[in-house]
Amino acid sequence: MLGRPVIRFDAVASTMDVLADLAAIGAPEGTTVVADYQSAGRGRSGRLWTAPPGTALLHSILLRPELPIQRLTPLSLLVADAIVTTLRTCFGVQAQIKWPNDVLIEGQKVSGVLTQVKSQAGRQVTIVGVGVNANILAADLPPNATSLLVERGGPIDRNALMWRCLDELEGRYQDLLAGRIEQRWRTVRDALAMLGDPVTVQEQQAEIHGILHGIDDEGALLLLQGGVVRRVVAGDLTRGPRPDGPPHAAAAASLPRILPRG
Repeated sequence: MLGRPVIRFDAVASTMDVLADLAAIGAPEGTTVVADYQSAGRGRSGRLWTAPPGTALLHSILLRPELPIQRLTPLSLLVADAIVTTLRTCFGVQAQIKWPNDVLIEGQKVSGVLTQVKSQAGRQVTIVGVGVNANILAADLPPNATSLLVERGGPIDRNALMWRCLDELEGRYQDLLAGRIEQRWRTVRDALAMLGDPVTVQEQQAEIHGILHGIDDEGALLLLQGGVVRRVVAGDLTRGPRPDGPPHAAAAASLPRILPRG
């Protein structure tokens, strides 16, 4: 279902915004928008997501789950787990999940996930945005980030990476719809970065400190504080500030091309 169809652009402001417009005029579930460049890509908390044209995998996926919004909370972690599995099995890198929606290699960010739930014409739609630093040179990376090119010493096929990520996500999404994600949590926990380490969670205006103990079956973070486990449902897990670099110059936009699956 996912990736049917894929709509590719050379450049857009944001694949998530393009997909939201397509969803509003009836695009089917599974529609995926891919771009070689985003001039206004974004991550959590309004942060910019920038990469030189043609170097990152930038795509957004349209989902139409008929589930209460609270049951969609685990979705970002399941997407991150799909990416981790892809990077480990296909590219031989030991990626990990940074709660709630990032993917790391050796503590450096290689991928991010952003999930938005919208109401359109009385129906709920979910848009999942994914960015993967694929073929970005070390000199073009922001601080505390890496790319598959840097880690593997050579370029990778971004199209093949996208299809494998979609295939991995497909099974996890179907399990979420069917209410059978218990086994998925086992792999998420096994891939969790900083497990057992002292961490800080920025939750609105407060900082929460503790030892990262794990996650529960609803995707909430568990922190150990003086022998007591505290549950955190939202926030940014940090070990220090993460500066945002300036965006790259915008590339020229073009008309989309619709690609068949495969």
